[in-house]
Amino acid sequence: MTIRHLRVFSEVCACGSVTAAASRLYITQPAASAAIAELEARYGVRLFDRIGRRLYLTQAGKRFLGYADRILSLFDELERVRDWEEAGVLRVGASITVGNRLLPGIIRDFQKSHPQVKVEAAVDNSETIEEQVLRNDIDLGLIEGTVHSPRLQGAVFFHDRLVLILPPSFPDAGEELPVSVLADYPLLLREKGSAGREIVDGILSIHGLSVRPAWQSVSTQAIVRAVHDGLGISLLPALLVQDALERGEVRRASLRGVDLERSYSMIRHRDKYCSPLLQAFMDACRTAAAKHTEVQDAE
Repeated sequence: MTIRHLRVFSEVCACGSVTAAASRLYITQPAASAAIAELEARYGVRLFDRIGRRLYLTQAGKRFLGYADRILSLFDELERVRDWEEAGVLRVGASITVGNRLLPGIIRDFQKSHPQVKVEAAVDNSETIEEQVLRNDIDLGLIEGTVHSPRLQGAVFFHDRLVLILPPSFPDAGEELPVSVLADYPLLLREKGSAGREIVDGILSIHGLSVRPAWQSVSTQAIVRAVHDGLGISLLPALLVQDALERGEVRRASLRGVDLERSYSMIRHRDKYCSPLLQAFMDACRTAAAKHTEVQDAE
């Protein structure tokens, strides 16, 4: 018994005629009759009463039709497997900076071309996003800084800089300050596990500075507000402090001899299949990053 047998049986039931069913299925009438005869022989039941020129389902035939329709429905659903990767749910995780500044636009543009896809997003620090990718809780992570696990595959898609932000009242010493300023003033930092914090800790270590942060916060805006109020200085992503800088709430500076540029990567598990849907979202990330870079360069 094959799906073809069930398809012929179902069509004969719908048409009430072997000839009509054969025509709709683009097969010969003898082939359709043979399929019905093979079913009856296989299961040892009569499926139709043949009265005059018409066929009438027997009681066994009616029960058989119920099973046949369910099987055909499931089979037709399975035949749409190739569409599963063009629809469904895509799980994405992003670090704080990406989640605040890039992810909303990426998802908006992606869903314009993939309206049937539901994108579920999680925003947390980079360390947590890496852990979620490793556990397969999310399909793709968008993080800042270094990819730590060898089980993850990363591809850089965007570049940004950390900026040193100062209170408006900070003594005017030019736009470039010595690294020692990080130890001379209260330092307000993001929490451990964030990529930005990892970079700052690296800078302090390289320059032999032992600093206990005055503040540690998961909230960039809380840090910006504290800097504005004169509670200290901070190193934060340019993307996240751009608005505060434009409003004059804080001032910016660079550190002499320190490269504060950093990269953002798309990460996925090395063993995870990269579906066409996932690849399309990754392409959308690259496109959005390129557009953002063009805007920054124009400014």
